Amino acid sequence: MAITEEFLKDIHPCDEGYQWWLNHGRPADSQATLETLIADEQINWANWLIVRLMNRKQKIAYAIYAAEQVISIYKLKYPDDNRPQKAIDAAKKFLSDTSTKNKDAADAAADAVHATDAAAAVVYEADAAVYAADAAVCAANAAYAADAAAVTVYAADAAVCAANAAYAADAEEMLIKIIKHGMSLMTFEENVP
Repeated sequence: MAITEEFLKDIHPCDEGYQWWLNHGRPADSQATLETLIADEQINWANWLIVRLMNRKQKIAYAIYAAEQVISIYKLKYPDDNRPQKAIDAAKKFLSDTSTKNKDAADAAADAVHATDAAAAVVYEADAAVYAADAAVCAANAAYAADAAAVTVYAADAAVCAANAAYAADAEEMLIKIIKHGMSLMTFEENVP
């Protein structure tokens, strides 16, 4: 997808991000822009932008991938609690079959994780397992959300939560890995007839 001044005005980037784009010669190619953002260590901007370049299916796949990258952190701490995995599985099921039944299942799975996760977050503010569970909730919510803007936010939040989980577990490059996977999702989808 091309990045134009009109496109950027429509998605309302922060002033600093818009100036960055201007100062880097107004790159029009989305892949090149994302790669340059990563190279310039503007990782949060890259995450913000990538979900605004994706279609709904890509956003949900991005959120699922992010959650899957850190679910093992949760499983290590809470081996008997499979609710976050069920939330991810529900989002995956919705991605392959967008029926109302699967959409509602994703919502229910997200609610189940969120109810216990909220209590855990109070006790373990920056705990990697809580962030991993949050990533799973965001993946399921991305599948459930009807509003395109909400899907965008949940997809970006899944990546951020996964990165926070990885950071808390001393794996700081997670967000870059997730963004690069998102870039491959976009390339694949653009080339499908």
